Amino acid sequence: MLPLFSLATDIPHPIFANPEVRSNDNFVKIKAGSFQMGSPSTEKGRHADEKLHAVTITRDFEMQMTLVTQAQYFLTMGHNPSFFSSRSYCANDFVEINGASLCSNNPAEQVSWSDTQDFINKLNAIDVNYSYRLPTEAELEYSIRAGTRSAFWFGNNAENIGDYVWLYDNSGEQTHAVGTKPANPWGLYDATGNVGQWAFDWYGDYPSSHQRDPVGARSGTFRVVRGGGWNNGAPFFRSSYRNLDDFDGRSIIVGFRLARTAK
Repeated sequence: MLPLFSLATDIPHPIFANPEVRSNDNFVKIKAGSFQMGSPSTEKGRHADEKLHAVTITRDFEMQMTLVTQAQYFLTMGHNPSFFSSRSYCANDFVEINGASLCSNNPAEQVSWSDTQDFINKLNAIDVNYSYRLPTEAELEYSIRAGTRSAFWFGNNAENIGDYVWLYDNSGEQTHAVGTKPANPWGLYDATGNVGQWAFDWYGDYPSSHQRDPVGARSGTFRVVRGGGWNNGAPFFRSSYRNLDDFDGRSIIVGFRLARTAK
C-alpha cells in the first residue's frame, strides 16, 4: 500500500499558509519510447474505436503516481466537489475543514475537464519548478501498459481482477483510498480502476499511420476518458479501453491524474 498523508496531522496549519504543499509531489519518471496503441481484433471485450497503431513518445515526462485526491484538490481549490466525501465512505481518512467534508485519500470526482484546467492553472501559478497538465491519451495508455502487450497491465486473465483494481464486484459501489491496490510495473497506482481518468485530447478516431506524440483530434464535442471506475466490469479495465464525456460534464466515476515536465 502506498503511504499517504493524513490531512489532519501532516499539513501545516492554517492549511492555506503554505501553498507549496499543494504541488502534490508524488510523481514517477516515464521514459520516452514506442508502443502499439489500441487493441488487436482478437482481444475479448474490444471496442471498434481501439484501432491498433504504432505510437512513439519522443520526450520523457513525469506522471502522478496516484489519482488526484480529495485532499489535494481541496488544498488547491478550496472546495471539494466529490460525492464520496462523507465519513461513511472513509472512516479512517475522514476530515472536516471549514465546513467541507473530505475523504482525504479518495480520488476527487465530479470534476469536469474544464475543472481540471482551473486546478492545473492554479498549480502552475504556485510551482516555479514544474509545468503541470493533463496527460494525453497516448501518454496515459503508454504509462498504463508499462511495457506490457496484454489486455490488462497485469496479464490477459481477468479472473483475479479484483486483486488489482476497484471495480463493481469489490468496490461496494463507492471509491476507495488511492494506493490500496498494487501499482503497475512503472509505479502507477489505480492505473485503471477506482475512477476513470480525463485525458487532454478531444475524442476522435485513431489514425492508421505511425504517430509521434499525438494529441488527439483537432476539435470535437467530447474529451477522452480512459480506464474504468468503481461501477464497471472487467472489460473497462483493459489497457486500451477508451470512453468519452462532455468537457463540462461531471461524474462520480471520473477523476484525473497529472503529468508534468520541468520548467
